[in-house]
Amino acid sequence: MIWWIAQAQRANSELSMIAVLNEESAWLSRVLWRFEDKQLIVEFDITHKNELFLLKMIYPVAFPETPPLVLTRDKKRISGHQYAYGGELCLEYRPDNWNPNIDGSLIILSAYKLISGERPVDNKQMEIRDGHDITLGQEFRSVDFRYLVTLEIIEVFKSLNQNKPYTIKTRCSILQNKCTVIVEDIEDGSEEIFSSGSVHTCNSWNRDGLIIHDHEELFNKKPQLNEILLVFKKIGHIHFLNDFLNQEKNFDFIFGCGKEWALVSFFRINNEWNTNTYQTILTPPTANRLPRGYEALKGKKVGVVGCGSVGSKIATSLARSGVEDFLLIDDDIFFAGNLVRNELDMESIGFHKVDALKQRIMNINPLSEVKVRRVSLGGQESSATISSVFEGLGKCQIIVDATANDRAFNLNAAVSKRYCIPLIWCSVFAGGVGGTVVRLLPNRDPIPLIAKAQINAWYKAHNVLWEGVDEKGYATKIGEETPMIASDADVSVISSHATRFALDALVYREDTKFPYSAYVIGLSHKWIFTEPFDTRPIKLKAEGHWGQEVGEINQEEVEKLFKEIQNMSLKENNDD
Repeated sequence: MIWWIAQAQRANSELSMIAVLNEESAWLSRVLWRFEDKQLIVEFDITHKNELFLLKMIYPVAFPETPPLVLTRDKKRISGHQYAYGGELCLEYRPDNWNPNIDGSLIILSAYKLISGERPVDNKQMEIRDGHDITLGQEFRSVDFRYLVTLEIIEVFKSLNQNKPYTIKTRCSILQNKCTVIVEDIEDGSEEIFSSGSVHTCNSWNRDGLIIHDHEELFNKKPQLNEILLVFKKIGHIHFLNDFLNQEKNFDFIFGCGKEWALVSFFRINNEWNTNTYQTILTPPTANRLPRGYEALKGKKVGVVGCGSVGSKIATSLARSGVEDFLLIDDDIFFAGNLVRNELDMESIGFHKVDALKQRIMNINPLSEVKVRRVSLGGQESSATISSVFEGLGKCQIIVDATANDRAFNLNAAVSKRYCIPLIWCSVFAGGVGGTVVRLLPNRDPIPLIAKAQINAWYKAHNVLWEGVDEKGYATKIGEETPMIASDADVSVISSHATRFALDALVYREDTKFPYSAYVIGLSHKWIFTEPFDTRPIKLKAEGHWGQEVGEINQEEVEKLFKEIQNMSLKENNDD
């Protein structure tokens, strides 16, 4: 119910208190109440030093739990404590210190204090305590053209010869009619001075441009083309600019003075040069937000087999954590039906999952090295293909099996065992029941096939009927069976725990943070789980030999094998 109906007594009190303030205050006049879209609004004028300020106060629907808003009626900016032109005044009483007992008369009085405090009678500017911190997001939310600079590139700019222009490439990206530009490359002739290493996405493209610095005649204003021409003539490099003008190509022009840098974009419309001035945003310094020891991830290579909903989430999370070297293996193509759970989005539809996931990783960290194999480890492939994949996985520091496919698991298990590589795998139970996460460390845990047998035995030992739907593969095939039913949230929970296992194996290994190597995680009150987040550890017993088993080489037996095969081949050829 509308507050002024539900609390009519409070509404009448608001009218009375403001009427008293109006009678007692010579600076307050023309108090007028009205309704607008079911909101209670009071318009009022404040006079100070013969200047008239036209204001209005809006009581929000959540009043008195939230404070009223005071704005200018003529859309003017009247205070340094105001959100943009015509925006809300930031007063003494705000959402962060609001008390429902405060009434509107105190809000109007606070507005007068702000106006008079910023315009003292003796012309001595008073310092009004800033009761609000404007974030970058608030400051730039209405800015359509944004130019991002870092402290690193400012140092590059300052090192350039001030009497010489340099050619640049900028990268422009557009999102919801807002345009962002960064400097991608700086060149002096054919010599590269700076490269950002950025990766292009479908909504970004390159533009050419020029940069000069320490020319104050251009700064602190929107420079016109004739002013830029004069500067280029002054430094004797007018041909640089003429190259762009003669080609009638759009270009960006960056200029600076000390630590301040600005960007103006020139473009032609109807044979006339027009400009867009970009507002500079200094990118905050990058702070380390990762745990100690994660620096070591840069030198580790991770093999991810299966790039569906589970594998895509694990791979991108590892990339955000600092892993830069990946081998991605999957033969499947990404379709619209995969959007409900996969890390990929609409831009990836129709592409192989490994290719799209590679681009996703590169967008997170452009320095990543990502090799892809469009191979089905669970399907029919040539022996040569499987052998090359086997060797590639053998060079990884960990292997993540996200296939939910027994044939693929057996191959991953073989690589893990032979090369003594930690193996991570997980499975998501259909129907939002839960899932399993497993991490096997060589010479500490059982070899993969024995570990899987122990886990299956653990399942059977509970003697509880499994009511869920059997897991289905993720690959898209003709005549595919009903896909697994699980929400993105369910898959994300299991994937995140598998990622934690992978990071632990990469960073800590022998000093592992996990007392068990396998966990069954419940997400609902089903099967053996008594409640959501019911987690059951599985104690695995170390069994089996890690590493390749090599028996005593018997030369006679080897020769016998070769002769037997050779004789079979000769007999088959003779029969033909």
